Amino acid sequence: MRNAIALALSFIIALSAFAASPTRPRELPFQIAGASVDKFDPPRSTRHGRYEQALVLQLEVKRDDWTALPPDIAPFLYIGTHELRPFANVLDGESVVYTFHDPDWQQLQGGEPMVLTTRHGDPILHPETYKDYPRYDPRLITKK
Repeated sequence: MRNAIALALSFIIALSAFAASPTRPRELPFQIAGASVDKFDPPRSTRHGRYEQALVLQLEVKRDDWTALPPDIAPFLYIGTHELRPFANVLDGESVVYTFHDPDWQQLQGGEPMVLTTRHGDPILHPETYKDYPRYDPRLITKK
């Protein structure tokens, strides 16, 4: 009987700790630190194949927001239906700069919501949730 009570109490404590956890997956506010179309020689490889050219986006996130993330869930960037995994991230003082490559950037029309989130797939499955998020603007791209 004591074991059952102890187990139930442990379960209740664990549930309340999980519910109060600030590290649940969420969206991150960001600033665009750079956007350019780069050529790569040699070509880069992804799980979808190789590419020689991509839109390279650098997004700056406050370090406090970054440290609140779960330690083993990287945020993905969604531009409309484009799901981009981080190519790199660099700690830079009070911020973290994420770099993303989009080899299919020419398919973007402009006006697609841009969402940096650990809720993988959610912006594609529930786009109505993100209708008020910042929009992609092709004029952000600088020429190299």
